[in-house]
Amino acid sequence: MTKKILVVDDDAAFRNAFKIALEVEDYDVVDVSDGNKAVEILATNEIDLVFTDILMPEMEGNELANFVKKSHPDIKVIGMTGGGKIGNAKKVKALCVHPLFEEILTKPCSTDIVAEAIEKALG
Repeated sequence: MTKKILVVDDDAAFRNAFKIALEVEDYDVVDVSDGNKAVEILATNEIDLVFTDILMPEMEGNELANFVKKSHPDIKVIGMTGGGKIGNAKKVKALCVHPLFEEILTKPCSTDIVAEAIEKALG
């Protein structure tokens, strides 16, 4: 059965490229530009895994992950960051609430790292 992945990132170019890479690996992918839109998708779709950017306008990744864990505890969440306005992915990772995330990846990352994170999260 194909796993359904929700990709949440305010960077349209990254989000589109990431979606294509996941679709090549035969995942069913839904992508949105912010956490509020992700909440709408989660209300009407069966999602297995959420990839979310950490630093976004409106609802940032920690808030989205917290919502997912409270309202959909079976859905796994993987965070992603390139550092954003802070400019340092390591500093952003330190701001993350780690129990909310299966893993936090640094953008950009290789497809091997993404595949390993998905395998770890979904078993």
